[in-house]
Amino acid sequence: MTGLDGVVQIAYLHREQVSHSWVESMRGMLEYDLPHGRIARKPLNLRCGAGLVAQTRNYGAKLFLDKTDHEWLLYVDTDMGFAADSVERLLEVADPADRPIVGALCFAFMESAHDGMGGWRRTIVPTMYKMGKDSNGKPSFCYFGDYEENSVTKVAATGGAFLLIHRSVLEKLRADIGDHWFDMVYDHAGDVVGEDLAFCGRALQAGFVPVVHTGVKTTHHKEVWLQEQDYLIQAGAGSVPIALDPFDPGEADALQTGATDVERIENLMAYLRDKHEQLARVEVASVVTPVLGERVQHCNARTDYELIAHPYAPAECDECARIAEIPTRAEVKPV
Repeated sequence: MTGLDGVVQIAYLHREQVSHSWVESMRGMLEYDLPHGRIARKPLNLRCGAGLVAQTRNYGAKLFLDKTDHEWLLYVDTDMGFAADSVERLLEVADPADRPIVGALCFAFMESAHDGMGGWRRTIVPTMYKMGKDSNGKPSFCYFGDYEENSVTKVAATGGAFLLIHRSVLEKLRADIGDHWFDMVYDHAGDVVGEDLAFCGRALQAGFVPVVHTGVKTTHHKEVWLQEQDYLIQAGAGSVPIALDPFDPGEADALQTGATDVERIENLMAYLRDKHEQLARVEVASVVTPVLGERVQHCNARTDYELIAHPYAPAECDECARIAEIPTRAEVKPV
């Protein structure tokens, strides 16, 4: 491992268009690095067509190993925003032997409920995952849950949106499995595991444990559907970490009770407190999502953020039988 230059090679996937926040963040980061020289001046510009993310990430890793002599590969998605010193801060905690895979704190949207108007309610989740078990006792990635502020946290997997990888990890995986670092896989339930989690799974098998630096924060540019419920929550209670369930008549009734917006949101908060006992920590308890025209059912009989495919047919589970009649929905429950 001697003779490596310590330089970070940036790679990014794009489909001809990128977010302005990414452009500004990249410009600021490269300007910040000018006196330090830790970032290679020419990034790997990887054009990516629809459905080709895994193949393109593999191609970027291949170019990095075969066409550069740099020590670190940094994947940065083109819908991300980040501080100018983000690379420097990741390098401060990264180590070729002890921490060869380091991610920034990133967030994703999970479609949690249909909004009744052709759009979706969405729940924000950190892209930090731990190992759980599915309904058959097989290993499965699940949501990490609460995380410590400004800490370097070991995880089973993280996303590829802002991910620093040491050269030795890619070389080891190439020796073991060939140039298939990011190939997607199927889990034990038959669901597709995304390319970033699949990479982390392979890294774990090879003895490399990913970490996330929760002090290196990012933004993620995504499309959302806004409605009155969002405004009322913002106006009356600030940022509340739940997605309202438009199929729960109790929530709708609470929003319609009261003479003023303040009274309405207070009634809603009281209803939710009674329903969930606490608002600060919630988990998605049951989800039905359309996949290739069919529904994939999940059971809420689980703990600690595990999301497990239900082993029974809907008729054998009261919960699945109930939610099978709803196009798409989610419930939130306290941890």
